[in-house]
Amino acid sequence: MGLKRNILPFLISIAILVLLVYNTDMNQVFQIIQNADLLFLLAALLMTFSVMLSRIARWRLFLNAYKFKIKNIDVASSFLASQLLANFTPARLGEASRPYFLKRRYKISFFNLLPSVIVERFLDLIALLILSLLFFIFYSSFVSTILQIVLILTFFLLVLLILVILNKTIALKLMNSFFRILSFVKFVKKLKPKVNDMALNFFKGISSLKFARFGQITLITFLSWIFESAILYFTVLALVSNYQFNFMFAVGFICLSMLGGVISALPGGIGSVEAIIYAFFLLIGFSAPLSLSIVISYRFISFFISNIFFYAFFLREARA
Repeated sequence: MGLKRNILPFLISIAILVLLVYNTDMNQVFQIIQNADLLFLLAALLMTFSVMLSRIARWRLFLNAYKFKIKNIDVASSFLASQLLANFTPARLGEASRPYFLKRRYKISFFNLLPSVIVERFLDLIALLILSLLFFIFYSSFVSTILQIVLILTFFLLVLLILVILNKTIALKLMNSFFRILSFVKFVKKLKPKVNDMALNFFKGISSLKFARFGQITLITFLSWIFESAILYFTVLALVSNYQFNFMFAVGFICLSMLGGVISALPGGIGSVEAIIYAFFLLIGFSAPLSLSIVISYRFISFFISNIFFYAFFLREARA
């Protein structure tokens, strides 16, 4: 049963990808890709490396708050290796491997570093929501008022959730209530001391985050998503001649597709991200072969090439 549950998300991802190519003339798709402007594709590749470097820099800023002396190569390696696992686990749960990799090299508490990963994920979601809302403000025809309200409410709920998670008093009260309600379960009762220790380490890590430079971290977060949007932007320019593609469309398409990937909880957003980007390009009047060409090229540059680097650093961490 557990194996089926683990395989199911991958099967759904594959099914979505198959549906995308099923009714599309693949000969046309390959012809469009063959005629791509290599200079723009090179620019898209440069943006891929910019995304990696900006997110490594953000991880470095988080770690600086803990006052640990960690080599830059290990900061980069722990981050890049974790991205491989994140891209192939539902809801990007592999992100949690980052503190684990550093724990093996520096004997740092896993739960001490975990808050930085959680806060980072929330910052990404908030940035995606804000950029999506900006897109809707400029191009309101793409969305109904109801969806705009949903996005705004989601933003405030995320902020509220962050405040609850980061507030030691509230979080511990909720945890103690949980254990009190289930105190009749022997297994839960035995688990309480261990969970308490983990929680104390977690909030020790939270207290260290007050030294983090959140202004710089937030700026880099938004910048990384601008770079990600630029990958799609340059991909479109490489494949579509004589068309004025607005950069704000690239920002909106990327942010909304990534939010869709988060909601779907599919590994790496595979299937859902492609389907949403594909649908958006159909919506602005692109043909099915051209839309699919853009999706394939964008994901090859931003996802496949990135994972080659992630795999190399994952091997480094596995041998540590």
